[in-house]
Amino acid sequence: MLLLVAAVFYLRRAKGICTIDQVKKRRNEVLNIVSIVLISGVVIYVFFLYVVVHVVGATLDLWKF
Repeated sequence: MLLLVAAVFYLRRAKGICTIDQVKKRRNEVLNIVSIVLISGVVIYVFFLYVVVHVVGATLDLWKF
């Protein structure tokens, strides 16, 4: 959710897309930015969950293999 809020702030402040008409005119740009944000968020989440948490757990001997 925070990534989507950040994307909205970015589009409104940096790109100047504030109205529905501007969103309709620059639809491809908005969709590209939102999809990049969502895909990168999922990739970072999966990396953190399955790599970082696993390595830290194994290092601290929190679970046995």
